[in-house]
Amino acid sequence: MAQTTLQSVIGLSLLAALGLLVASFRRKASLPAVLESLRIGRWHYLLCGCATAYFLSAQGHPFHQSGSLQRSLLAIGLTWVGFRAGLDFDLRQLRTLQKSTLTAELLRLTVTFLMVFTLCIALSTTLGEQLAIQSGASVVALIAASIAVSARLTGFISILAGRPTSPPAGPAAFAANPLALCFLGLLFPAVAPDEIRYLGPFLIVGYAPTLVVLLALGLLIGITVDFTLRAHRDALRCTILALAACAAFSGPSLQLNLPSIFIGFVGGVWVINTTVRKREFTERAEFASNLIEPLLMGLFGALLVQGLTTSASGPATIIVVAISLALLRGVSRTVGEAASDLSVRKSSARLISEFTWRPMGRNSTAIVLQAAVLPVTFEDTGVLAALLLAVALSQAIVLPVKGEVRHRTRADSTHGEHS
Repeated sequence: MAQTTLQSVIGLSLLAALGLLVASFRRKASLPAVLESLRIGRWHYLLCGCATAYFLSAQGHPFHQSGSLQRSLLAIGLTWVGFRAGLDFDLRQLRTLQKSTLTAELLRLTVTFLMVFTLCIALSTTLGEQLAIQSGASVVALIAASIAVSARLTGFISILAGRPTSPPAGPAAFAANPLALCFLGLLFPAVAPDEIRYLGPFLIVGYAPTLVVLLALGLLIGITVDFTLRAHRDALRCTILALAACAAFSGPSLQLNLPSIFIGFVGGVWVINTTVRKREFTERAEFASNLIEPLLMGLFGALLVQGLTTSASGPATIIVVAISLALLRGVSRTVGEAASDLSVRKSSARLISEFTWRPMGRNSTAIVLQAAVLPVTFEDTGVLAALLLAVALSQAIVLPVKGEVRHRTRADSTHGEHS
């Protein structure tokens, strides 16, 4: 046990050092469009994690994929990622939208989710054995449908300029990423395999009690951080205490096998809609995310490589599933956009194309990481690799943008795209 812990600590220390080394380099020249898009998605940190795992395995100190330390760190990081995503969901934005605009956006995203979920259930019956999916086919389909809904708001990458660009997005486009997390959290208790859970002396069985626990844990995070913001004026101290709150409440979610990213999301939504220090705290939280998310990606890359060495899933199956999911997402988003256009009696081939192939956002990667923390889903990492590859393929799609709508994104795109 001590030897296993020592190997994990050595691996995590080496991974953190490599991540900080990569982060210390500043990009001095423009990258090709595809590489720039993947860099925004933090995929270079995933490669750092893969390289670390390979090096440690070669030296006889492999990561232990299912270790409690690794799962705990993933749960803490995912709770924070969800919390940061919740800070972007200010309900005042919804009140400024016309009812028809919001209805059309919800329609296109709901159609996308339902189509991908249904098709993934059908796909899992065909390739479930190759991907070692046992009793968690519905959970895998839920994860796939949720990442299909998410989208990067910075839009396409220009082939000519090789820089991130932002074609005009709809006024309700920001709802995609919060809705993806809502689908995951609200439907997980319904599709997860039946399991008897205990929270202290209380028995938790069924959809309603599980959902109540999810929402209660999220509200506890939100209330704790809101009280912290009222009691302390120093923004850095508030950010550290918010991280501590996310770490504390990720424990029950890990013990109960619940999606910690949704718990953090509920807490973030509570904070951004109750505190008066919105801008100050959000900027500090984004700074913390630029440190946590790279380490999270690196850790997942290390665990993924270590798991694939013993995976029963062949590379061909993983690639086929990833391409199929990327295409299913495109087709489903096309149908959703067409249905939305019919509901408001307008049609635009260009708008449909932009909505269809808009890359998945960084929340999609975090949702895939969430699947790694849920042990009830599958036996090996083959399906995780397929889902992650589908996200990478989505973010590697490069389409031209007309000159009249091309403009540089915000400077913070050098750290990562908005969720």
